[in-house]
Amino acid sequence: MLSVKNIFYSYKKKGFGIKNINIDLEEGYFYTLLGKNGTGKTTLLNVMYKMLLPKSGEVVINGESVGMKNLCEYKKQVAFVDDNGWCSGLLTLKENVDLFSGLYEDFKLDEFEEYLNKFELECDLNQKKYNELSKGEQMKFLVAFALARNPKYLIMDEPFTNLDPIVKTDLIGAIHKKVMDDKMGVIMSTHLVEDVSDITDYVIIMEDGQIKLFGDREKVMSENNIAGLRELMLSEV
Repeated sequence: MLSVKNIFYSYKKKGFGIKNINIDLEEGYFYTLLGKNGTGKTTLLNVMYKMLLPKSGEVVINGESVGMKNLCEYKKQVAFVDDNGWCSGLLTLKENVDLFSGLYEDFKLDEFEEYLNKFELECDLNQKKYNELSKGEQMKFLVAFALARNPKYLIMDEPFTNLDPIVKTDLIGAIHKKVMDDKMGVIMSTHLVEDVSDITDYVIIMEDGQIKLFGDREKVMSENNIAGLRELMLSEV
């Protein structure tokens, strides 16, 4: 289980942050983190991936608090994907893979290449540079790499904004298969209610830096249609 316990984080200049965040994420389930832009979703996910150090609280995996001593091991078990990417834009795709794949002992090159074929990312890895790819192609590359790492958990921050619907469907399908076959746990943030798809097991709604709702998708959707969810996101905590 991956948990955040009593997390508090604030930005001194912005005067905003997240507070009193408690979430338990289990392997084999897909969680959609829903909220308007600016509600704290990215901050929470950055804290979960240990890119931000909370003012108080802790991130816990399998009962063990994550700190400097076990941070490298934690990062091997958890993958992170957002639309900014982690690749060097000046390196070729192969150079990026060669540089970063060695950090993850469970990375499988053959699986990575299979995902690239599945996503129809047809380019010469030896010649094409990362910054020469379109946004959709970059996301295909990043998701393929993350899945080929075989992580226990995948954290995704607004990964499919402005992507072609066909590309989005292909990527979601591959991620869902990984959840079902390998019991990978996934949390994906979005500001689009329409992204609460059938593969979502649980819905988490954030508002003003706090968790407003955490519930089973079927129950949430039966009680709130799309319009109702939008209204819920805009109402008072």
